[in-house]
Amino acid sequence: LDRDLSCYQKGVSRMITGAVEERLYFAIVHSRWIDETNWPKIKETWFEDLPFFARSLVPNMIQKNVLKSLKGHGIGLHSADEIYHIGLRDLQGLVDVIGDQKYLMGNAPTTIDAVVFPFLANIIYTPFPGPLKAFAEDQPSLVDYSKRMGKRIYPEYAIFQ
Repeated sequence: LDRDLSCYQKGVSRMITGAVEERLYFAIVHSRWIDETNWPKIKETWFEDLPFFARSLVPNMIQKNVLKSLKGHGIGLHSADEIYHIGLRDLQGLVDVIGDQKYLMGNAPTTIDAVVFPFLANIIYTPFPGPLKAFAEDQPSLVDYSKRMGKRIYPEYAIFQ
């Protein structure tokens, strides 16, 4: 996928990979597992099949472990506003890189598109509101890019049409 990329494009791709895997990912985790807007949905969906007693203990134990992991990573030491600011900066970076291109590195998908698309799809096409989703949905380049990638990879899903 990357054989035609210049050294510069390969370097930019590595930097984008770091941004989405080491910052945006953890902002998404925070938005799901810590943010009180989305935590009840996660709790209900992931743990609904547990017996009553386990349902009252296990979700909170797992949420505490997620918070511990976020703090261990470092992002969890920030306030919620700061975490979202970090994620939003990375989303803005994607907007800036995509520009009016079809894919991140030009007119054909490369490895970086396979890395970035799942993160964007996880923000745009899931029922979890918040700053990341609001920003991404308000960016035509991100929405169009996600639809283009989704249609290419999963043409059978109407959501990408």
